[in-house]
Amino acid sequence: MKLIRIILIVVVVAVLAAAAFCAARSRSVDPRAWWVVAQVEAMNHGLLSPRDAGWDFIKLHAGAYGETALLDLRETGASDDIRITADFVLRSYNGPEAMCDDAPCGWKNDMRTFKPRPRALSVRQELAPGQQLPHDFVVETANILPPCSPDCVIRMQDFDGDGKDEVYLETTRREGPGAPEDEGRGLTIYRHEADGWMALPRVFLWNFDARTFPQRPFVLETMTFDVMSVAGVSFPFVPAPDHFHWSSGPATPPGTRGLRAALAEMPVIYPVNGKLPANVAQSLAAGPIAPVRLSNNPLIPQSLGDMHKTPPAQYTQLGPVADGLFSRLILADLDHDGVPEVIVVTDPDPRNKYSPYQAALLKRDGKGWRIAANALLCKEAVGQIDPKTISFAKSPARVIRLGGNVYPTAPIRYCDNGVRIR
Repeated sequence: MKLIRIILIVVVVAVLAAAAFCAARSRSVDPRAWWVVAQVEAMNHGLLSPRDAGWDFIKLHAGAYGETALLDLRETGASDDIRITADFVLRSYNGPEAMCDDAPCGWKNDMRTFKPRPRALSVRQELAPGQQLPHDFVVETANILPPCSPDCVIRMQDFDGDGKDEVYLETTRREGPGAPEDEGRGLTIYRHEADGWMALPRVFLWNFDARTFPQRPFVLETMTFDVMSVAGVSFPFVPAPDHFHWSSGPATPPGTRGLRAALAEMPVIYPVNGKLPANVAQSLAAGPIAPVRLSNNPLIPQSLGDMHKTPPAQYTQLGPVADGLFSRLILADLDHDGVPEVIVVTDPDPRNKYSPYQAALLKRDGKGWRIAANALLCKEAVGQIDPKTISFAKSPARVIRLGGNVYPTAPIRYCDNGVRIR
């Protein structure tokens, strides 16, 4: 009996000590917090496998204590398996009763079947000598790297000239075995920043270009024009407004006399409010304004319809210029040749606060003008354009050169911004 009492006393003391430890670590009198701390400590000290942890309780029943613990485990867990599992639970598990809109989308938690395998390690890698996938990239993207077909590959290249390689995933999709590949090849660039990895909006390459010019690393060129910033948000001008608007003719016909006259009378808001200098206004009114045909790489013939038998084309374009629509002019020398370019900013849908402004960069070309590049200005980010917030700077971003075509690596479409992985 004496031995039993001693054992009971030891057990009670151990339990009280564990409770005191958990209370001290959690700084809470809530038993849920104690239980979460016990689970976290056990996993981090190798006493509890991530497969056996109570993830369901931590995510769904421990309140703020559980969420804080999951975030901490994802960032500082003692092993990759713990970090990847915590990330999976944070992203994917909402309990068996979860609803997505009006449809049930929950599932019963059984983490014993979850295998923390980084997706990046299952994708074919083509790395140059001395390159190695960063370990934190492999862990952070373990659960979110896009599903890959056999036609995808991970590579590394410095796209912004900072001396550090970004990671990129190049994918080619097919509808099924033996089916021809899509016209577009996706390129997702992952950039490392102070607070983790960021996935930039996907770049689309025309498959013919990617196959015909297979050199990797890509041939990169500096951007011709400075980046325009409005209200602290940067918008690059690139001669490629949308790589999937291919046609047999320009979207914007050469400038008519009425259009040229309207441009010459538009108000200038930068560098100062006023009107165009007389010589620029006269030149715009007199000379033609023509779009630039961007694409000159033929598309390989395929038996998928007439569109595949015609070499694709892509053109710069001018936004709608009409009475009642917001139209303003900006003067700036974006290519530093001593001759200022004219930027035409229009709002095609003034009632829609999410529809972007369209900006067309006009460059003098002999006796006329050409629409040299385009940019979309995110309306919800810049609001009403304040001339005092406009500035220009050289862009660190580069463009990919594939034969006669260029593809931007900076996010420009639909006010896209990078997506933080964490």
